[in-house]
Amino acid sequence: MIYDESQNRMMSCVCHDAREEMNRIESLVKKAGIPAKYRYRTLDSLDMNIPTTSEQGFFIAHDWASHLVREWDRLGSLRQGLYLWGNTGSGKTLLACAILNELILRYGLECKYAKINRDFLSTIRDTYQKDSQIHGMEQTIKKQFMEVEVLVLDDFGANKESDWANSQLYDLIDSRYEEERVTILTSNISLADWKDKAEGRIFSRLMEMTKEIHLDCSDYRVSHAVHTKP
Repeated sequence: MIYDESQNRMMSCVCHDAREEMNRIESLVKKAGIPAKYRYRTLDSLDMNIPTTSEQGFFIAHDWASHLVREWDRLGSLRQGLYLWGNTGSGKTLLACAILNELILRYGLECKYAKINRDFLSTIRDTYQKDSQIHGMEQTIKKQFMEVEVLVLDDFGANKESDWANSQLYDLIDSRYEEERVTILTSNISLADWKDKAEGRIFSRLMEMTKEIHLDCSDYRVSHAVHTKP
């Protein structure tokens, strides 16, 4: 605030609105839980000039991600999430987080990033422990994952398989499917591998909800490090 002598009162400074918007964006990014390594990384900032002949999957995924971001409003209920799978280091998490950053910066959407085991399944298990600070909050936590506008589930399928885990995953995916909420998943296994899990129910939902893209490429982190060496 600054004092305006001509009006004899305190008024907002010229940068007030910009600061308010910046604070709002920072709050959304923090709430989304995007890892610091990927925070504020956008699709345009990714290095697409790595000299290799095996990056087709990364380019395709980047194009789909860009289309989703640019056409977000126009697509409406036709929005489709992504199922990005490939080896460690292929750029899956980087792309997924770049999408979240773009949607927050462009549209101010509420988004969420979560490791499937650490942030979702393990958190639900903690609600069963009487000495846990989140004891009895299972439904509240599930609601956060089910209702957020855009959700990234990282390392999908990396958890130890069990009837309980499959049931939790199906409930989450099915809820987001019914509400037509965009879900982006990264995994080391193909979508077809889910045919034999949870009686194929997760597979059938993901087939409709997401575009599957195989990032059959070299380690993006290693390639990028080599490419950027002075």
